[in-house]
Amino acid sequence: MAEIVELDAEQLRAQSLVSWVMNKVDDWESHRESNYDDKFKKYYRLYRGIWDQQDKTRDSERSKLISPALQQAVEATVAELEEATFGKGNIWFDLVDDVKDEVKADMEELRVLLADEMDEMGFEEAISRIYLNGAIFGNGIGKLMVSESEEPTIERGPNGEAIAIRRKRFRVRLEAINPMEFVIDSSARSIDEALGCAHIIPKPKADIKAKQEAGIYNDVDLGSWPQDQTVYDNLLNKLTSVDEADIVKLVEYHGKVPRALLPVEVEDDEEVVTFVPQNEVGEMHLEFDEGDMVEAIVTIANNSVLLRANENTTLMGDRAIIAYQHDTVNESFWGRGVCEKGFNAQKALDAELRARIDAMAFASAPMMAADATRLPRASALSVRPGKLWLTTGRPDETFMPMNFTQGNQATFHQAGDLERMVQMGTGAMDSASPVSQNPRNQTASGMSMMQSAFIKRSKRTMQNVSRQFLDRIIKRTAYRYMQFDPDRFPPFDPTFKVAAAMGIAAREFESAQLTQMMQIIPPDNPAFSVILDGLVENTSLSNKQQLKEAIEASRKPDPAQQQQQQMQLEAMQTELEKLKAEIKEINSKAVKNLADAQASGERNIIEAAKIASQSKGDKTNAGDK
Repeated sequence: MAEIVELDAEQLRAQSLVSWVMNKVDDWESHRESNYDDKFKKYYRLYRGIWDQQDKTRDSERSKLISPALQQAVEATVAELEEATFGKGNIWFDLVDDVKDEVKADMEELRVLLADEMDEMGFEEAISRIYLNGAIFGNGIGKLMVSESEEPTIERGPNGEAIAIRRKRFRVRLEAINPMEFVIDSSARSIDEALGCAHIIPKPKADIKAKQEAGIYNDVDLGSWPQDQTVYDNLLNKLTSVDEADIVKLVEYHGKVPRALLPVEVEDDEEVVTFVPQNEVGEMHLEFDEGDMVEAIVTIANNSVLLRANENTTLMGDRAIIAYQHDTVNESFWGRGVCEKGFNAQKALDAELRARIDAMAFASAPMMAADATRLPRASALSVRPGKLWLTTGRPDETFMPMNFTQGNQATFHQAGDLERMVQMGTGAMDSASPVSQNPRNQTASGMSMMQSAFIKRSKRTMQNVSRQFLDRIIKRTAYRYMQFDPDRFPPFDPTFKVAAAMGIAAREFESAQLTQMMQIIPPDNPAFSVILDGLVENTSLSNKQQLKEAIEASRKPDPAQQQQQQMQLEAMQTELEKLKAEIKEINSKAVKNLADAQASGERNIIEAAKIASQSKGDKTNAGDK
């Protein structure tokens, strides 16, 4: 019969929660390790230019050269993403209010406040790190963390002196998560639809102790690092020099858990002790309903100790972890990065270059063949300038130099074409190949085609970043400030959209088009000013605002000239009024003369008719006589 063990209900609930969470996390971690970890390490080594025995393409390979083509593609892509995001200026995002919202001022105020807060908390640096992870591993992952701290502020005292006052403030910080320190529900395609996900990272024990003293974590024994796991650098797979007693394996789980496993608040006089039998393997167990799930954040130390378990009480009920795919892979959470797209071409390029270096070593290093029967015993066979060789016969009969031919010159052209393949796979357009190998680089149309293709592909990635990452990062940051710091961020209708800026390559391409349009449109045409404004807006000059003000000022007329033009206009109007009066008088006279002429004509006609009638009557009378 199983032994009856007395156990505190909260302890049992904590153990059951740790067991439930770690069973999920271990399964998800095994899935990631078996399917992605080896690839991730290869991608990271290629990006860093670090050679490993596993990277040899043949057993006889001696060279450890790694071409920088893939490194260049990663850096160019990340630089484009950073420029597309932060190239707009200090306020690198726009908040577009809902169409139905007639009050737009609140959105602009939120935009300025949020931009200042995010700049102070280092969001730009964190987003840059996330972009780099996305380019290398295929997924950019970030975590929003809310903390409360007392910060000193300087205020004016009663006598005008400066005094320091500590005030409590809530802060939201963004942390970049390495994909090799992240696990997610194996069947999920996104963070929101997954049962849960977890951030697994070694932490100094002193940091955990400090949070326990601050009341953030439960004051419990942390235990020791799991015996079945080795402390190592996830990326380079090398043992670290830290003592396992000084570090803690921290598992921070974000997702759904059974409601019955979360800690509950009880009254002092409420019964909290229960009797639970052990199962067959000697472990305590708790019966609970897995159908009643609740969103929670659970922090576990060393796979066995519950540090914190809280229900997710954020304003919108969203998760603090946000991720995006650098390049879309359907029906999968894990995306495709720059290193994966250019991996095969990079390996072929490295094999080509290493083979040539190995061949050059045979051709350039001196080698000799010698008759061993004519050499003294224990003679040093190294070759160096000024060395004396002792032989028992003629030296020309004892030694023979071994000369190898130079490597095939075609490898230069092959290497250049392989670089082009890396660019084809990654979409990076910064070509370093000579013109003789890539003739399209010497023509304007060829460069334009390369540039336009790069812009299209970078826009595709930027759309993923904007929809899946930036939009959610900014919205969820705003929601957290509204919830925890409503004095500075008053809550309001949260329906808004996030708009990102245009990338540097797209800016240059559009600027070239605007410049060509300005050459065919006359300066006095109204469209010329519109094109000039667009050209200035696309520049990244530090004094862009001054330039815009100068152009705007040049469009305003000179006050003296404007006054003179006004006086001329008034004189012209006066002259015009005079001309109108004269014309009116002339018209009146003409009308009167016409009327007089018509009346005189009518009288003449009547007189002529009378004369004609009398003449006719006289003739008639004469005939009668």
